[in-house]
Amino acid sequence: MDQDPYLVITDDGRLVWMVERLYDFPLASVFGDASVAGLNEGANYISQRGQGDCRLRTTGKYRCMYSNPNDPIIQAYEHLFPKLFRPASEMPADLRRHARYPEVLFRAQAEAYRIFHMRDPQVFYNKEDIWEIAHNLFGQSGQTGARAADLRRGHLAGGKQPEFLLILPFTPRAKDNLIGWMAARCDGEHLGDLVFFQLPKQQLMYGPMQIESRIDQDQNISKDLTLWNQQGSPPCCAEILLLCP
Repeated sequence: MDQDPYLVITDDGRLVWMVERLYDFPLASVFGDASVAGLNEGANYISQRGQGDCRLRTTGKYRCMYSNPNDPIIQAYEHLFPKLFRPASEMPADLRRHARYPEVLFRAQAEAYRIFHMRDPQVFYNKEDIWEIAHNLFGQSGQTGARAADLRRGHLAGGKQPEFLLILPFTPRAKDNLIGWMAARCDGEHLGDLVFFQLPKQQLMYGPMQIESRIDQDQNISKDLTLWNQQGSPPCCAEILLLCP
């Protein structure tokens, strides 16, 4: 199971958990770093979305919705349990409005895209342009680690309305400048669409770690951060943004 299920309130007031399920697919490559993406060790396949009614003890209702009817694993399970596995087109509208792109799937795809964004065979063979998931600082210890995907509402280029997006930035290998980002769309008919944006290499754009350094170098902000750290309460992003000139 995905490690981050989320709760939805239906129009009639019921509470429903939505969760992604993971399977092993025969002869498929095992995900390189399962812990980074929040996958189980040895995971190599991500399948359908499950819905579990919070009144499971009294109703016994659980449904598995799938979006790809040609999925061989789903076809096998649907043959065994035809009433349990249903196409996503049958998902109730009040749940469909809250469906979002699975973060565990998004992170796995981002990890793969770090390498497979290279289109030139020679560049790919020599691994000349490998990217990394952008890093940032965590906690008062100042340890660095790969960022988690951000869920936010905003405009894509050319978009007329703000939409719910899952976003993850990339940096070149062993560097901190921003080289591109990947976004998964979550609203309406665009649910499941992926967008990739690559920055020109000749143009320097600050990555998260470089922004962290610029914040720490600002005397006014650094002074306040030191006070907060002494109290044991690290500042939130909103507080930092309010302090930024």
